[in-house]
Amino acid sequence: MLGLAEQVGSAHLAVCRVVGKHEDLGRSGEQVDADPAEQLALRLRDKGIARTNDLVDRLDGLRPIGQCCNRLCPANPVNFVNTGNPCGGQNQRVGIARAMILEPKLVSCDEAVSALDVSVQAQVVDLLIELQKEFGLAMIFISHDLAAVRQISHRVMVLYLGRVVELADRTDIYEDARHPYTKALIAAVPNADPKSERTRTKVTLEGDLPSPLDSRAALRFMKSKLIDDPDAQQYQPRLVEVSPGHVVAEHDAVLGTSGLTA
Repeated sequence: MLGLAEQVGSAHLAVCRVVGKHEDLGRSGEQVDADPAEQLALRLRDKGIARTNDLVDRLDGLRPIGQCCNRLCPANPVNFVNTGNPCGGQNQRVGIARAMILEPKLVSCDEAVSALDVSVQAQVVDLLIELQKEFGLAMIFISHDLAAVRQISHRVMVLYLGRVVELADRTDIYEDARHPYTKALIAAVPNADPKSERTRTKVTLEGDLPSPLDSRAALRFMKSKLIDDPDAQQYQPRLVEVSPGHVVAEHDAVLGTSGLTA
């Protein structure tokens, strides 16, 4: 399970480009989106019911998926639609079942729990973990919620404006972050303990988020290499392996980090 963390940007677009270029994954990959209601086309009620009925028939016909159908959809998915007011958790379970219907090798979850309340988020995350173990799936979990990324992922990739700045095992990312952007993201996660929250060190990124179309944007954390000319060819920070399986993009000594160069 690979977790992709990016506060704002185009992580999902980067993933789609990579998966689309890989012929085998492109044909056997499915996606779970942020808006489960949109997946079910609830506003187009007739089409939504027809598509969901087809889901039930096909799930019953696929033994491996049928065995976990009750866990995915505790009640008939058609009933979720017919109630007129299904909850987000019910919609998302049906959305996951639809992604599983062709037994994909890869499932991409793009902000799959962001629209759900906290208690339902935990249930859906647990469900995704169970499915990943049971069916041996490869999963990519894209989220700005670093707490959810930490819970579900084995490895975590941090992106800034669509570019990788750090990649490591879950424990290394959260306990030994090296890149200033990773440190800032982790520091932004709220702490449930008020006393600890008041006393912990704040890490703040100054300035506005640059446009990803600006060639200088990739050097936000390595201004020592910046050429202050939007038309000039800019240096591209390289990834450096700082420990086995832990790679970090080059950066200057900012936000309390030591600089890193290849």
